[in-house]
Amino acid sequence: MSKLNLQAPDKIDSLRNGLAQNYQKWDSTLSNTKINKEIADIEKTINAINVKEIKDPKKAIEAIKNVQKLVRQADSLKTRALNLKKDFQDDFGSSKFSAGRVDNWIQADFQRAMNMAKLPTIDPGNIAQSIFGTNLLADYSGYLEYVAIARKYGSRLVGEDKEKIERYEGKDYKFSDKYDWPKLWIQNIDLSGETKTAIQLAGKITNISSDQKKTKEPIIFNLGGSDDSNRSMTLTGEFNYLGDDPRETINFTYDGFGLKGSKISPSELLPYPLKTGTGEVSASVSIIDKRFDSEIGYKAKGIAFDFGQNPSKNRVQQLIRDAVSSTDQINVTALVDNLNGPLNVKVRSNLDDLFVNALRNTVSKEVDQARQKIESRVRSEIGNRKEQLLAFKNEKEAEIRKEYERLENRVNEEIKKVEEKKKELEKKKKELEDSLKNAVKDRIGIDW
Repeated sequence: MSKLNLQAPDKIDSLRNGLAQNYQKWDSTLSNTKINKEIADIEKTINAINVKEIKDPKKAIEAIKNVQKLVRQADSLKTRALNLKKDFQDDFGSSKFSAGRVDNWIQADFQRAMNMAKLPTIDPGNIAQSIFGTNLLADYSGYLEYVAIARKYGSRLVGEDKEKIERYEGKDYKFSDKYDWPKLWIQNIDLSGETKTAIQLAGKITNISSDQKKTKEPIIFNLGGSDDSNRSMTLTGEFNYLGDDPRETINFTYDGFGLKGSKISPSELLPYPLKTGTGEVSASVSIIDKRFDSEIGYKAKGIAFDFGQNPSKNRVQQLIRDAVSSTDQINVTALVDNLNGPLNVKVRSNLDDLFVNALRNTVSKEVDQARQKIESRVRSEIGNRKEQLLAFKNEKEAEIRKEYERLENRVNEEIKKVEEKKKELEKKKKELEDSLKNAVKDRIGIDW
């Protein structure tokens, strides 16, 4: 990385040269504007009008008309001066220059230098998918087979086939369908039992039938229980074939089982047994016609791994080891659906964030040191060009503004003089008219 090939210095120098040429143009524009000469002409005309020497009202009226022309001319000068100001502001506005633009050049140079250095980036992918994905979904197809069986025998179709009877001519009689029951209808089954782990279960299943459209009841089941060790298990669900689309929902939770001595994943990335911990497994399935949506969850709580004495030589495995040793709980969720066509599986876990943190802690110091070294070198080669450019820009713009303000003040002062001269003439005109009226009145002896 001996040659950085920075572009910002040349761009900043080029921008400064462009600004210098533009400032020179505006300095010349304001210095050589015809507004200055026209102000001088108005000044000369105003000074040439001696109000005291005007003795005739007609002369006063004529002078007022001339001054009104000067008023319009002065207003025109003010408009032109304002247009100059607007053009200057547009020429040097934020659309053509901004400190952020220079910062972007510097940042682009920095990024190019970083790319040349080829610093490592943190992109762990989905570690949870690799560690837990296969295990969580291993028995999924088996669970779905049970749902398929329920649909087959649970009236997924419109109802039982009826034997067609040959009809002859005769009368039609209506019979009540009060006892039009399905061939099979078990309204309630009370369940009780015990698992291999001694969890006492109790519950019931209601309305098992061969035709739900006749019973108007879905199959509902609810089974659950716990043991003295606070282990619990629940299974609930509903098979509903009353509508046009068959619907099945199943929810299962198994919580509080011990994890000591077990591995939370068969993956070689996490081969360590647990010294302590309890587990919770949950699953929910929703099937509407052919649309499938499911969530499988796994929690390992209060855990501590038995890593043994020797660190792993596998870098990824060691990072995972560092990650899981920093927590006492691992959460995993698998989302399975076919909403967009084929079966889609997403696995989420706090292990992903833990792995990223472990990876970041491992490489961040080296990366930060290299980054700081590169940034220091880029800043060193660019130097204080940006600060010099901003100082130059502010200085020159202040000079141009000062020159414009001088021009604007001259225009405003001239407008003020013209207005004052106009008032002075109007006052003189009135005085002459009043004097003339009084003279006529005295001659003819009429009181106006």
